[in-house]
Amino acid sequence: MNMKCLIAEDHPLFRDAIKGLLTKAFPKISISEAQCLKSLQHAVEEDNDYDYVLLDLNIPGVYGFSGLLFLQGQLENTPIVVISANESPEIVQKACSYGAAAFIPKSSSTDTIVDTITKIMNGEKIELPQSVQSESQEEIEIYNNIKQLSPRQFEILLMLTDGLLNKQIASELNLSLSTVKCHISAIIKTLGVNTRTHAALIAKKLDVSNKVELSE
Repeated sequence: MNMKCLIAEDHPLFRDAIKGLLTKAFPKISISEAQCLKSLQHAVEEDNDYDYVLLDLNIPGVYGFSGLLFLQGQLENTPIVVISANESPEIVQKACSYGAAAFIPKSSSTDTIVDTITKIMNGEKIELPQSVQSESQEEIEIYNNIKQLSPRQFEILLMLTDGLLNKQIASELNLSLSTVKCHISAIIKTLGVNTRTHAALIAKKLDVSNKVELSE
């Protein structure tokens, strides 16, 4: 079975273990890697034709589920499989509510991981948990709006969430101050808010750390 996979995972040992498992199970697989938000953005810019993505929610540079929404916005028809050490029902349900094709706990057996990926490649539907209340219409609208942001706008939104000023963002990204202001205006318009502070607060809603700690 020919396939192309992107693994977004910052732990080298676990990433190598997953690569070894997938290479053994699917000899014709081509694997790309990302260790943080910047390398994830680069991987998507280089190639947007992946068969699926394995995403750890905790890669550096993202807030909670923001990495999942970024990938959905850039790889519209690509299944995103969340793989995480946190198996709490709330995290599993939220990941699936936000569009993950499947959720694989890091404690899963190799057979379970391979079986889940095989089902996704075959177009089979993965049974998702129903134990936790689904998200409100307001939250769903927020997530859909965030998915409309460009990669650069998404990056700047997260920097706003970190409290960076326009000059700091411009310096960090090597952009002119006017360009940063234009991006922020576009972000505010896309999210349907009035201020940069409100935009940052919306992004913070993606960070589940206030409710459930995302274990590494």
